Amino acid sequence: MNNTDRVEVLWQLYQQLDAVITSEEMETYPFMTHLADLISDLEDEE
Repeated sequence: MNNTDRVEVLWQLYQQLDAVITSEEMETYPFMTHLADLISDLEDEE
């Protein structure tokens, strides 16, 4: 699995989570921010 594949999988995961997580939950559990940062970092490596 290369970075392009990882970005695609993580982006799909992010979108699915974003669809079910409320903004209050996002503030309580900041993993969405970490996930977005990870996607960004992987994109930068390409």
